[in-house]
Amino acid sequence: MTQTLKGSGKTIEDIPSIPVKLKRHFPGTLKLSASIGGDIHFRSIAKMALTYLATKTAPLRLRNASLKGLVNFIMGQGDPTFVPVSHDYETKFPETSVLSELQHRIFIFASTEEKTAIGLLELFGNLRFSIILTNEWDGPNLSHVYIVDPITCKQEEHELYPPINIKETIAARGYNRSRVEAAFNSIFSAVQKKVDSSLISSIIDQAMEKHMVGKGPIITAEMISNLAREVSLEFVRHSSRIDSEEDIDLKDFIKNGK
Repeated sequence: MTQTLKGSGKTIEDIPSIPVKLKRHFPGTLKLSASIGGDIHFRSIAKMALTYLATKTAPLRLRNASLKGLVNFIMGQGDPTFVPVSHDYETKFPETSVLSELQHRIFIFASTEEKTAIGLLELFGNLRFSIILTNEWDGPNLSHVYIVDPITCKQEEHELYPPINIKETIAARGYNRSRVEAAFNSIFSAVQKKVDSSLISSIIDQAMEKHMVGKGPIITAEMISNLAREVSLEFVRHSSRIDSEEDIDLKDFIKNGK
């Protein structure tokens, strides 16, 4: 709108006041479903682990025969009964620094003595998987974790003390329906907290701009009262999903970029 006015040699002040009604409506309830598992998802998870492994060993080692089964699985080839990826809520994942409730973590552990290499993957701080990379590992001992916060993009990487016995680490791995459901509930709860926090900040900022910004150097009791009333009403409206209707001036609405 501002650019259009500039093109015609006018400003927002040249527009007459236009009273309008601003209506806010909440959408109906949304029902979502999520699926984590099956060939496509598991192949993607295996590829993540293999990609991280590639950063910790010589690239030529990825062409080693010991990793052929994993590579074939990722490509959707080879033995269809060979599935190296599993939901895993039984294996104890190592403790690391915490970047956020919704962080991703991927671990690589490899042992020359045990001839085993595994990966552990945690998504959004809750969904957990283990990957058997190979039981014929002939490379170096490895023990690393990569952590990333998907919201802030902050990243960390650490070398860890390796498990005493890698094979025993994931010996009890497996799917647990109640743990999977709890993991999804934890993710949704963490996301809702961030949405609520953002909403609260937005409500306060908008109320302050409406009742205090540009109202003079002195904060009056009336301004504080109006601010408190506005914030309270908006909290109730959002928490109870109450539609609203407000008389506004379209010129002010455009000027403030609302």
